[in-house]
Amino acid sequence: MFDIYFLLFNTLSSYKEIKIQVINYQNMSGSLAIIKSDIIKLQNIQTELKRLSAEMKKLRKEKERLESKLIQFLEKNENSGITIDDTTLLTESKKRRERKGRTDKEIAALEVLRMAGVSNADSTLEKLLSSMKGNEHLVKTVKIQRKKRN
Repeated sequence: MFDIYFLLFNTLSSYKEIKIQVINYQNMSGSLAIIKSDIIKLQNIQTELKRLSAEMKKLRKEKERLESKLIQFLEKNENSGITIDDTTLLTESKKRRERKGRTDKEIAALEVLRMAGVSNADSTLEKLLSSMKGNEHLVKTVKIQRKKRN
């Protein structure tokens, strides 16, 4: 008999340990049962990460919606801020840059190199971008595939 622990995460990122006793698997050694439990843990963690990512996306959208709503309220009442109880709500202006896509960045960089008088701007840009990247090396990863049942 083996004791296997699964970590179940809730939305508060705390966890509960649940002890599950596994009855001796037929034709399985102890190490295979431990490997199987590790695979199950890995699958649970992957599932939880996907769920948390989706939850974060929803929360970011809700945050943006609420901020927009509060800004509209303050602009409608021609206030730069209000105080309610012990909470002060202010609006402020910040400079933000728009994000450029990869091709737009490369086009802009080529233009800067040409304006600077670099004769071979294309190959110089390739070398420059390559030098900014780290060294490439192989890393072992785990891929879990389930058999299709007929």
